[in-house]
Amino acid sequence: MYIPISIAFVLVLIGLIVSGFISSSDLELKDRITATIQTWACIAASISASFVIHSYILTNRTFVDSRRPALLLQIVEGQPRTRVHYENRSGNPFRDLTIKMSLKAGPVSIDLGDLFSSKMYMAPWDTRDRRFETRQELAKRGFDLDAAVAANTEIVLSLEYQYTFNGKVESIKTQDYVWDNVQWSIK
Repeated sequence: MYIPISIAFVLVLIGLIVSGFISSSDLELKDRITATIQTWACIAASISASFVIHSYILTNRTFVDSRRPALLLQIVEGQPRTRVHYENRSGNPFRDLTIKMSLKAGPVSIDLGDLFSSKMYMAPWDTRDRRFETRQELAKRGFDLDAAVAANTEIVLSLEYQYTFNGKVESIKTQDYVWDNVQWSIK
């Protein structure tokens, strides 16, 4: 709203300056009055147009944002399997959806993003799950979950997703989950 108000302020200043030039000109009185009225009519129309254009831009931006898809991404269970549930909660499709998942335990960091396809298309209202054996999958990657729990190390699973919307890549970080030796809990 500051933009059209700023434009209106500048236009009023221009109108005052032009009116000053008109009143000090050599024109006859009737011509000065006519020129002043025309100047202020033009300024009023320009101010009105700036508010209309600004309103149009805001309405268009709101419409574009309403087309943005919404993803519910969460860890639902963890023992003996981890189930990652993801669901498109909107009537708009995801394009180039990539889910990133990583585990961090002290200095150790493991990328689990390869458990998901990259650059997926996800239709409106689509629901999907990705399950994996928690201990076995981490052991394949060289991480002993039981040893980390015994060492009292905090084990955090992070989820993030990115997708293309309106020609730009959007990246969203979701909640972190911590392992409590039975399941994943929101951190």
